[in-house]
Amino acid sequence: MGSGREVVLETNELQVGYREQKKNRPVLSNINLRLKKGQLVCLMGQNGAGKSTLLRTLAGVQAPLGGTILLENLSLNNYKLQELATLISIVLTERIVPGNLNVKQVVALGRYPYTNWQFELKKQDQQKIEEAIHLTHIEKLTDRKIHTLSDGQRQKVMIARALAQDSAIMILDEPTAHLDLNNRIEIINLLKKLSRDTNKAILIASHELDLILQTADRLWIINTRGSLQDGIPEDLVLNGMLDQAFEMKGFDLKTGRLTRDLSQAPSIALVGEGYLYLWTKNALEREGYKVSDIGTIAKVNALNTKGKAAWELSNREGTQHYSSLEALLKAIGGKATKP
Repeated sequence: MGSGREVVLETNELQVGYREQKKNRPVLSNINLRLKKGQLVCLMGQNGAGKSTLLRTLAGVQAPLGGTILLENLSLNNYKLQELATLISIVLTERIVPGNLNVKQVVALGRYPYTNWQFELKKQDQQKIEEAIHLTHIEKLTDRKIHTLSDGQRQKVMIARALAQDSAIMILDEPTAHLDLNNRIEIINLLKKLSRDTNKAILIASHELDLILQTADRLWIINTRGSLQDGIPEDLVLNGMLDQAFEMKGFDLKTGRLTRDLSQAPSIALVGEGYLYLWTKNALEREGYKVSDIGTIAKVNALNTKGKAAWELSNREGTQHYSSLEALLKAIGGKATKP
């Protein structure tokens, strides 16, 4: 599916960084990447790795130190600012509160590259504004003042403004910053859907590793040596590139779980299936027990009876039934002695 998508942005031997006292201070070098329409691509790396610098350079906000950036097969340097604004829209991390404007007025600001100096909106502009509002599901917010919104609502408005700009590429720097878990999930899922529904290339920088692994089409990973790896999430997990980039401590990327040394722990046999088995296993391991096919101290059967969870514990004292995991753990003996 991804192989046939149109390349909208490409870099060749790109070097990004800063110029200080007439000297180049490179942050990242030898960057060769391609960004395709209809894809959600996530740029990841440790703090200070150069993510924001790369995003600003790709967006034309900051000049590269070397190499080339091709936007729709034309060098980025050949575009005037207004032309560039019709091809790339940007949503930054900083919280921007545009005065006393309401939501619809903020979304309308996305049409600035297409209007005259008086900001006169034509019929097509109004259509793009309404479409952006609909795609981000903020119809009920249009008359609200922007400063009265929650962080999650405000972020959706900023995304709607970028959509109204009708660019081929959307670049977002940490779009889930300042958001709670529910809103982080909603924003990432929204961006994924927008990449499909609008055929835009959406590039984000994010630290939401667990969410990104489940949603991004590709990852651009900056490792600790300052080089950049490109690939689909699953390949980068399996070949160890993500481990190298983040130097994971106590987290197994291959399973998405915290790592625990339970080699010397007392074992419990667990029987069950689906989510009930997984959460029971999680509770037992969190309490310091090893889950295996043959238990040394007990056997637990996780049951789903008419939609209700129940547990059957068999040990030397016989068989007992419990209606909560807390009660089951208490019966087993509370926290096991950690190895």
